[in-house]
Amino acid sequence: PRLVAQVVGKTSGATTMTIDVRFTNTGTGSAVGTTVGSVTFRTMAGTGAVTVATPLPVSLGLLLPGQSTMYTFSLNVPTTVTRFTMTETVTFTSAAGSPLRVSSTQTVAR
Repeated sequence: PRLVAQVVGKTSGATTMTIDVRFTNTGTGSAVGTTVGSVTFRTMAGTGAVTVATPLPVSLGLLLPGQSTMYTFSLNVPTTVTRFTMTETVTFTSAAGSPLRVSSTQTVAR
């Protein structure tokens, strides 16, 4: 399995934001027990720290080859932050039983 994450939507509030992330298995094997264990942020423009309001870990379940699933993360975003990176760390098991971990980073503008 090979997992790719992509921000496909966002909604901004005064100090909150929801981010829609699509997780896709672009590999040829199944990703079993797919779980987002952590989400980290780095402020790129502005000041302040972005934090995730969504309780973690988040289970995405089984992703077959070519299959995608979407998850919406709720964030706390200070009004002084205008651009940041979001890195999701995902763990899963291959069909052969090998534990795997992957991280994916996207840049988000307010």
